[in-house]
Formats: sequence, structure tokens, C-alpha cells
Amino acid sequence: MRILIIDHTSMLHVIGYMLAGEYQLYLAGDLSEANKICAEVELDLIIIDLTVQNAAAWWQRLSKERNTLILVVSEDPQMEVVALQAKADNFLLKPFLPEQLLARCHIVAGDLHVLPLRRQAWVGAGTPIRLSPLQFAFLEYLARNANQICTYEALQERLWPRETQTRPLLKLHMRSLRRRFPTLHIENISGVGYRLIVQEKRS
Repeated sequence: MRILIIDHTSMLHVIGYMLAGEYQLYLAGDLSEANKICAEVELDLIIIDLTVQNAAAWWQRLSKERNTLILVVSEDPQMEVVALQAKADNFLLKPFLPEQLLARCHIVAGDLHVLPLRRQAWVGAGTPIRLSPLQFAFLEYLARNANQICTYEALQERLWPRETQTRPLLKLHMRSLRRRFPTLHIENISGVGYRLIVQEKRS
């Protein structure tokens, strides 16, 4: 997985250190360097600090071509407002834990692998499957809460926060997920919700 990190602060190398050994990294201190890398490398993910000059406008333009992008913004609450105004629905606030960043890049639940920024998932050594936004949000929520009961109410809040009477839609999407991932063990807790059952991998 090829990741570009754009940051004009000392966090550039800190983030690089967090991801070192896991991914192929490219570092840029400004957008000029970033544009050169984007032109030369087929990237899977871009991590950018919103405080980089012209970052919001650059991201909005790039997001029309790529959906694999995280905005990393400063701990200033105003930056969160800017991120939301830029229609960035996937961002982290500094400071953050390495585990938080890694979870945005790759979720592993047993044999299930989920790439949130690419909206892809696969089982074992299988081929990645690209899902619709709702299908992916459903599966991602189950994966992030593996071996825990995901209630109908929690899933409704995650998928359709402004809707009611969504249980038939949940069942419809569940049938679709089970068809596409027949080896996954997704338990139906009658009247309550669903639970993705995964086995702990032994070292």
C-alpha cells in the first residue's frame, strides 16, 4: 500500500515512523512536493495536515479524482469546522494514537480485511471486493466491533441517522453481505442485532 504523507511540521516524520515497516511511504513538506509525487506514483492513500497552505482547496480538487484520502487536522477546534466545510468525512484530530491512524488504513478482524479509505474488503487471500457506501459502512461497523453485538439501534444511527423503521433495510443489506462474503460468520441476535464472530489468531 503506497501512502503519501503531507505535513509541514515535525509530525511529518512522526507519522512516517508510526507507519514505517507497514507501508511504502512518500513524504512531502508542502503541496509542490506532493504534486510531484502524485504525478509519478499511483497512490493508495494520502494523509494531509489541513494547516498546510492551501490544503483544503487542494484536497477538494483531488477528492473528485480519488476517494482514498484522510485529512489530519490540528487540535484547534476551528480546524475541525474547516474540515467539515470541505466535506471531509474521514479525518483525525491531533494528537492521536498510532492505533487510531492504523485503524483508518486497515482493519483486520480474523480473516476479514477491511480498507476503509478504499471501501474494499476481502477474506483471507481472496480478491478485494468493492462495496456500495451502505454495504461498506455496515461491514466496517461489524468489523470494528467484532465479537460484540451491534444493535439495530446502533446500526441505524450509523447508517441512517435521520431515518426510522430501517430494520427491513438492515436485513436486506445483511443478505447482500452474506452473499458476497459466504464464509463470514455473522450471527443474527433475534430482536437485538448482529454480531461478527471471529477467531483470535494465535501467535
